[in-house]
Amino acid sequence: MRDLKPSAIQDTCAPVKCETCGHRKDNPICMHDFSLPEIEKLKRDISFESGQIIFNSGEKVSSLYSVRSGLVKLETYSESGSAHTVQMVGPGAAFGFRHLFSNLPSTATAVALENSEICVLPMEQILPIISNRKEILMSLISKLSEGVEVVEKKWLHQMDLGAVERVAEALVYLNDQFPSTQWTRKDIAQWAGTTPETVIRTLAQFEKEGLIDQSEGRSIKLVNILSLKSKYNS
Repeated sequence: MRDLKPSAIQDTCAPVKCETCGHRKDNPICMHDFSLPEIEKLKRDISFESGQIIFNSGEKVSSLYSVRSGLVKLETYSESGSAHTVQMVGPGAAFGFRHLFSNLPSTATAVALENSEICVLPMEQILPIISNRKEILMSLISKLSEGVEVVEKKWLHQMDLGAVERVAEALVYLNDQFPSTQWTRKDIAQWAGTTPETVIRTLAQFEKEGLIDQSEGRSIKLVNILSLKSKYNS
C-alpha cells in the first residue's frame, strides 16, 4: 500500500468567494446562483499536502469536495494490497457526491497527489439546501452519471489491452489531461493497472523506439505521441 500522510492534519487556506471562484460553474451545487449565499456560510477552504489522505477506503464520507488547485486521486486496493487509480481529480472537478445518495462507506481512498487547495462542504448541512432544489439534484445526477461512464470506459478499454498498450495509453492520457504534473513510475503503474517494474521496462523499450525521452532526471517527455497512440488504437 502507498505510504500516506494522516488525514488529521488539515490547514485552512486563503478563502475564495463563491461568486468569484473560477471553478464554480463546474460544481453541480455551486453552479446555481440561488444557492451561493448558503454555501458561502458553510464551506471551508482547506489545504492538503502532497501525499496526504483526504478520506480513507472504508470510511463514511461526510463532506463534498471541490478542487481549487492541485490534484487528487481516488485509488482502490486489491486483496493483495496493490493500489489501482480509479480517477484523477484536478482543478474545477469535484468528488464525494456519490455519498449523498448512499450510506455505504467509501470503496476508494482519496489522496492529494500534489499540494492542493480544496473547498469542503459538510454533507449534513448541504442536504437540506439541495433536497428541495430540482435544479441542483438534476445537476448532481448528471455529474454522477458522467463520472460513472468515465470509470466504466477506462476499465472496459483496459481489459482488452496488454501491459505495454496500457502503459502507452496511460502516458498519453496523463500527459494530455495533466500536462504540468511530473508522474512517477508508480503513479503510471497504478493508472495502467500494472506494476512499476513493468512500467520501467516498457519505458525503456519506448525510449529505444524513439517514442519518449527520459534523459532529464525523472521526467518523461513524449516525443512521438501518434506512435504511442497507435500502440493501443489498433
